[in-house]
Amino acid sequence: MIFFTSKKKETTNPSHWGNEKIWIEKCIDSCQTRKQISSMYQLISLYDNKYKNEIDPDLLWHIVRNLHRKREDKWEEILKKELEK
Repeated sequence: MIFFTSKKKETTNPSHWGNEKIWIEKCIDSCQTRKQISSMYQLISLYDNKYKNEIDPDLLWHIVRNLHRKREDKWEEILKKELEK
């Protein structure tokens, strides 16, 4: 009789670069402070470094550029809200 069994570790599929891009966009949209939005810069840089050798360089450049543009737009939105107070 066996009382203890060893569980097999569930293998998780690595996330797709498109899903991570969408997740980063959602993170940017949820930012409410300048500190949060400035940390998005680091997150985008980590994304860039992670997929540097996996995605076509031109495609990656466009993705990262658009993420930075979205971050900058959110930064301006947060600044406007702070100035209105």
